[in-house]
Amino acid sequence: MFEDLVIGATVADLIADDYLVDCDIYAPSEPDMKGVRSSKSIDGETDFRQSDLAKAVDKPSLIGDIRDHWFRLARGKQTAVFATDIAHSKHIVETFQAADVTAEHIDYRMTDDERAAILERFANGATTVLSNCALLSEGWDCPTAEVMVLARPTRSLIRYIQMAGRVLRPAPGKERALLLDHSGSTARLGHPCDDLPLALDDGKPRTSGSKSTERRESLPTKVREMQPHEASENPQVPGLRIRSRAAERSPNHRRQAGQAGAQEAGDQGRQAARLFAAPVSSAKAGLSSRLGGEPVPDLL
Repeated sequence: MFEDLVIGATVADLIADDYLVDCDIYAPSEPDMKGVRSSKSIDGETDFRQSDLAKAVDKPSLIGDIRDHWFRLARGKQTAVFATDIAHSKHIVETFQAADVTAEHIDYRMTDDERAAILERFANGATTVLSNCALLSEGWDCPTAEVMVLARPTRSLIRYIQMAGRVLRPAPGKERALLLDHSGSTARLGHPCDDLPLALDDGKPRTSGSKSTERRESLPTKVREMQPHEASENPQVPGLRIRSRAAERSPNHRRQAGQAGAQEAGDQGRQAARLFAAPVSSAKAGLSSRLGGEPVPDLL
């Protein structure tokens, strides 16, 4: 049984040291998840069932909303889209192409040469929007990718951070990345750049109720949907922007805060992911947003 946990560089540390860039998040809409079931994978991690997700998200109105908000907030920027499945990804691409945006879909069924050509066109700017299901979530490095559209709802913190990480690579002239969340995942999992309390699993059964307490602490506040009169190419849209506070603190302060959070979290801070725990109150504070001076109600 391991007794000590050595915490390496956090995402916030890497941002402060210029190895990654911070990101802003807009969460203008999310799908209706009623009836979407969850199941455990072979590694014990719980996530939404793929078949249920496809029915919930692959709808013309939701895909049109993705396109419309991209034009308002990220027009012309190199964008990676994460869809629920191959059909969903293709439908998103078709919607962008119909709006005269150079967009392509990529998946595992293509040959190595076909995939390489698509990635090359995106890397050199010939393609603006590149959509996939899960192919690019790991092992893909394209620093010029500045925007990530999250169209795939997930309960997996690890999968969420992996997808968000695709646009956090620094590049000349790239000060911050942009995440357009149309999945509700930010509300479930917090800001991908905030510190996470880490704790070793001591093997003891978790007490009843600890899971619900953990979820309440990690939930951010909900942001409202963008209204038609707010259409603008300027991303300073009131009530929509979600910014990380991780990079505003010194690396030493962040390490101390993370260690203190891990100690206080105890059983409530432990997750099935073993080394990762859900963001707690600091993430919630970092995601707070106000509408017209009134606090945004918590998403419970």
